[in-house]
Amino acid sequence: MKAGRSRPAETERVAAAVIDVEGASAPLLIAALASASRRVPAVVHARMPRATGDAVQALDAIVRDLVAAGRMPQARAATARAAVQIMDAPAASTLRLVDAPFGDAASGVLLLADAEVVVPAGWVGVRALPDLLAATVVEVVRGSGSDAAHASRVYDWLQQLGKTPIAISDAPAGFLARLGRAAGAEGLALCREGFAPALVENASLQAGMAAGALTLAQRFGLGRPSEAISGHQSSQPLVQVREIRERLLFIQALEALRCLDEAVVASARDANLAALQGLGFPAWTGGAIQYANHYGLGRFCERSDALAARHGHRFAPPALLRRMVADRALAVEP
Repeated sequence: MKAGRSRPAETERVAAAVIDVEGASAPLLIAALASASRRVPAVVHARMPRATGDAVQALDAIVRDLVAAGRMPQARAATARAAVQIMDAPAASTLRLVDAPFGDAASGVLLLADAEVVVPAGWVGVRALPDLLAATVVEVVRGSGSDAAHASRVYDWLQQLGKTPIAISDAPAGFLARLGRAAGAEGLALCREGFAPALVENASLQAGMAAGALTLAQRFGLGRPSEAISGHQSSQPLVQVREIRERLLFIQALEALRCLDEAVVASARDANLAALQGLGFPAWTGGAIQYANHYGLGRFCERSDALAARHGHRFAPPALLRRMVADRALAVEP
């Protein structure tokens, strides 16, 4: 699947022929290369004539760094670079990629390099972690009063790039960052309780997570753990691994349910898709919310209460889950 269910359905799909990139920051230049590498050329407008030469040098340096880091093969990087023009004037395009809200919001696409940035009214933003080249899932954030047709053009452009666009509300942090931080924070909490960092990381991977909890903690700016001073009270490794796995999967499923309850994400389907493809939630679960469905909502709620009593309020079930259990719902519907 290459899109969430929440694309505005009333508008016709239109392929982007070219994108206008206004500015020469590193995230914008990487986005230009990401687009050009998928046969959607980009025109970078450096805004000031004197900045054009600097933009050329910056773009060439980024290409070299991407190749050196193994993020783009040499041939693909050369092809993408050739499809990015740097000019003194903007291109004639219906998509204008910027990193700050200026100009006409009807064509502007605000690149959200910081997870905490709020999209202004009338604008459509895209949040790609860590950047548009590497991201698999891209959050499409619609500010209040933004145009549905324009949002659809953004969706369609992202699909041309091979991305999976997911609609997210304009609340700070979005969806993926919240899940990643929840997992990372729990990994650090486990270490503070005496679990060895190597055990926490390995148990994360054994659970099927694409990245360990402590890797996510670093990725989302939560820091590194200090080595455990003393071992955890259980001397049975299998018991420790089961506890780590359970807590990491539960905390992410609960955060996904909170996001759904707060309308941060539009549907359980989108939440599952984003967690699987964007964060690397274990594939065998079917997604963060689907994990709770498979567990059984009643049992999941009871176990969450038990974890909350032992480890803190972060494991408390959200109101949505309690309502569904009270209504005897069998699953959180897509």
